[in-house]
Amino acid sequence: MTLPKWWGDWRPQLDPHTGDLQPTDLIECTQIVGGQPINTAITGQQIINGAGGGGAVGYYAQYQDDITQPLVAVNVGQPTKFRTMDLSNGVTVVNDTEITIANTGIYNLQFSFQYQNIDVKTQDVTIWLRKNGVDVDGSAGFVAVVSSHGGGTGHVITSWNYILDAVGGDYYELYWSATSLDVTMEFYPAGSPPPATASAIFTVTQQAGIIAGTGMTALNGL
Repeated sequence: MTLPKWWGDWRPQLDPHTGDLQPTDLIECTQIVGGQPINTAITGQQIINGAGGGGAVGYYAQYQDDITQPLVAVNVGQPTKFRTMDLSNGVTVVNDTEITIANTGIYNLQFSFQYQNIDVKTQDVTIWLRKNGVDVDGSAGFVAVVSSHGGGTGHVITSWNYILDAVGGDYYELYWSATSLDVTMEFYPAGSPPPATASAIFTVTQQAGIIAGTGMTALNGL
């Protein structure tokens, strides 16, 4: 691929020059927010990716887990594990639970959890988001898992999303707790006719047209 050219006095302390844009180059540009100039550094790799793909950088990931995840203790939070990678570009899972974002930006995180309840009573599950090991205020949600009935177990699948304002290196975890050990995050093998059901899935996609979390959609036409 032919690297795009760049020019200009991007940083005040550098002399203007021309040449091939390198992935490790840092480019400082300015946007106006509330009438005030704000400097933002983006990498050469982000512009190269954007130019090659005909738009802004697109980082993403999809992971799932194909193992049943039991509850360790009642009403105690535990992180969800994602041990199978489907797709990954700039977003990875570390230590099975840490959704790690390598590049600063605005991202959409969506999850889908499959729960099972073998108790004869309906049980509650709570799900919330952690960022860098700290609970995110306002991120919790409550789900009721119906009781076993008709000789079978109770089931529910639940999903929602979060918009993340991430700095490169931030990591996120999806925590959950339940009111009974009879509740599990359940994997189901393939049946007839459905395919297998993952116990947990998440997707992360960088939001279109947003570079490095700044809200910029272009840089001098690149």
